[in-house]
Amino acid sequence: MNSSDLKNRTAQAEAAVEHFVRESGNQPDQMLPLLHAVQARCRYVPRQIYAAVAAALNVSVAGVAGVVSFYSNFRDSGFSDSTETPDQASRAKPHIEVCCAEACQANAGARYPATLP
Repeated sequence: MNSSDLKNRTAQAEAAVEHFVRESGNQPDQMLPLLHAVQARCRYVPRQIYAAVAAALNVSVAGVAGVVSFYSNFRDSGFSDSTETPDQASRAKPHIEVCCAEACQANAGARYPATLP
């Protein structure tokens, strides 16, 4: 990814943060939905946006980095295959993950894989 692409992605991510905060508020418990909004817009969560997310939610940059690195649903870097474009990636087959942890099983999560084709 060249520097102009990176600047464009960072600008898109900053716009997503600003829009989300206007619509949903700036409480720390909004971090996951905010990060999902950024990733939906940019296809990943750019590291350059961690400080803006931290400032918007009044949390530490380390806290944002920790959440992004902890949850496997978040990508913190762009496309590893330089031949894949965002357009090609958006047409990719959907990837569905089902939580099988004890908390999910307690809430009937184990029955959902049986309903998938």
